[in-house]
Amino acid sequence: VLERLDEYLQVLDLDNGDVTVSKSQDFVQVINDVVRQSELNQLKIVIGHADAQCTVPDLHTVPPEAWEILARTQRTAPNFANVSALIEHATGVSLGLAALLDRARGIDLPAEDVEDSERIALAVTLVASRDVLSDPSLRVELAVSLLSPDLQISLEDIQPESGQLIGLLIRHNIIADDPAVFASELMVDWPTLETAIAESEH
Repeated sequence: VLERLDEYLQVLDLDNGDVTVSKSQDFVQVINDVVRQSELNQLKIVIGHADAQCTVPDLHTVPPEAWEILARTQRTAPNFANVSALIEHATGVSLGLAALLDRARGIDLPAEDVEDSERIALAVTLVASRDVLSDPSLRVELAVSLLSPDLQISLEDIQPESGQLIGLLIRHNIIADDPAVFASELMVDWPTLETAIAESEH
């Protein structure tokens, strides 16, 4: 099948329910084999038309060439390790990761501890990724899922943005609700200031 993958994909009736991979326990091995022997377009078809139960919980078990496709097709877990790996590989939040996070609305943390500095760094990256995560409420939800109540992002790490973002960050205690917020460069216009005032307890 791997040596004649084009013919295999042509034989399947993918538009009417045929699947490229039927057993979830074979999915990781199939991906590894396809990456070694086939083109990226074929990999997209193999992953996209696998049985719905076929997922890759840990991205590090398959080559990076498959990561973006797995994220875009919702076939991997939105956990801390996977999200961090995708961002590092793509040097930012990719469209595939954005699609995964938009559906998940949160990031799963492992049972073992993740360093506070790592949580904050990932939260900062996500809050700043407005080009691919346009909804500020989504970015704030993702940050909340990463940060414990005693963790906050410093104002210097927040990029100025007009609109609701700063107010939402104040509401969810991601940044400190203190005078420094209102004296900073974050107050880029009146709508931003209005929202921040409405959310501030002080």
